[in-house]
Amino acid sequence: MFKKIALSLSVMLATSLTAPLVHAADFWWPKGGEEIGYNLFLGGKKVGKSRIRFDVRDGVLYSIQEQRIKTEIISGIKTAVRITFREQWRGEDFLGMTTFGKAKSPAGDIRLRVEAERDNAGNLIVDSEIGKRSAGPDRLPATFWHLTHVTSPEIFDPFVGGFATLDIVPLGPRKLEVDDGEKECLAFDLNIKYQDRDQFGTLPPGVNREDVPLERTFKAWFEPDGLMCALLVDTPIGQMAMFRAYRNTD
Repeated sequence: MFKKIALSLSVMLATSLTAPLVHAADFWWPKGGEEIGYNLFLGGKKVGKSRIRFDVRDGVLYSIQEQRIKTEIISGIKTAVRITFREQWRGEDFLGMTTFGKAKSPAGDIRLRVEAERDNAGNLIVDSEIGKRSAGPDRLPATFWHLTHVTSPEIFDPFVGGFATLDIVPLGPRKLEVDDGEKECLAFDLNIKYQDRDQFGTLPPGVNREDVPLERTFKAWFEPDGLMCALLVDTPIGQMAMFRAYRNTD
């Protein structure tokens, strides 16, 4: 799978950017022991942090992403969110993931749980509050910590397991303030379309399901070697941004 992904990325970037910056051989991929940190913003206000650690055991790469958020969804309703995403990859082939977390507020708690793993036929089975469903062989989680995540036209929401399609639009190199300095990153529009509103799962208090659009455009920036610099996402509670704070990798 990864050879196909890397080749498609090289062709895409070579034909869409004036000065191609990425080639398959240049991709960074975790070997274990690396750590990356992001600051999280909601509506321009810092609300939390995200830390990603990588471990390799018995040839399987584990990506452990922990997010901690404290914010006010609507006036007077303060919410604390703690969530962990654990992805498994063999080489650069996605095997599955688990999501466990909780959003606590005076209006009540919302538990988050997603489990995704491959069956004997190689199809990804996603189990969450939406139900247990086959996602086919190529659907990837929308965690987007690496450019590899945006190469599949089929994705699932790692928070609730909702299915969506993805179309990427390369915008070329941009200067971005990350890691306490300026980096040249590749900019993309990520056009995401959910299958239907049932894919949203349980929504936060005060959010009308019919008001949430099925189609959204995320903004993403990746370093030339594939690691994410920043992500801008429209959510039911406002615009969420992730900007990289540090990168501890070889």
